Amino acid sequence: TISIAKAGITTVLNSRCAVLAAANPPSGHYDDMADAQENIDLQSTILSRFDLIFLVRDERLRERDLQIAAHVVGVHASAGAASAEDTREAAERERFIRRYVEYARHKVHPRLDDDAAARLRDKYVQIREAAKQAQMDHGVAPVPITVRQLEAIVRVTEAHARMRLANTATEADVEQAVRLFEVSTEDAAKAGLDRDFNPTEEQMKELSAVEEQIRRNIGMGQRISMKALLTNMDHVGFGAGAVRRAVMAMSKREEIDFRNERKAIIRLK
Repeated sequence: TISIAKAGITTVLNSRCAVLAAANPPSGHYDDMADAQENIDLQSTILSRFDLIFLVRDERLRERDLQIAAHVVGVHASAGAASAEDTREAAERERFIRRYVEYARHKVHPRLDDDAAARLRDKYVQIREAAKQAQMDHGVAPVPITVRQLEAIVRVTEAHARMRLANTATEADVEQAVRLFEVSTEDAAKAGLDRDFNPTEEQMKELSAVEEQIRRNIGMGQRISMKALLTNMDHVGFGAGAVRRAVMAMSKREEIDFRNERKAIIRLK
């Protein structure tokens, strides 16, 4: 549904359209020194409305770059070179896909069987427990795990059954839906400071400088809120992402410890 409050009119309208959206991080590229919440920078109320959320990062890997370059160059090199036979086959495939989608949409209406429903219920509880533990360990997740995500998995499960032109969604369909959810939305929800991070030499220098500045700001045994620390560090030119990375590194070395549900830190040594 879509809520509307404009010109004195307040109402809720049904929405039956699919939305495929893409967005760039605020800085124009994914910042490895920032956590996923800062890179996504969208309200959780908006993110929770998407069934699947994928983080697409441009990782600089020579083999992958060669594959991408070869594909792009090949597409341009072969543009307009398709034969009449290839064009006819492509048109037939397109017609088949259109008829297949239209038939599945109007004739197939899958429903969960008992085993699939039980599997969905158990998996949702597991995902919620894992998300709660991750939030306690690493702070607020950029993508919340709510009942809307359960509804999303149900929709993906039914869509997978519809692809098979089956009117009953089974455990196998649930497993595929959960797999998709784990590599998309759940992976995005876990993204952030706890993920593998391989800093460059320049980033290592920045982290060292941030850590040194943190030590100057916080005396031994002194406690400070994360909000105040981020404000102080911003005044000397250090971004929030780099500060959080440094705080996490210092925490692992037991130089500092978190307090008040990670809203404050105390320096130990």
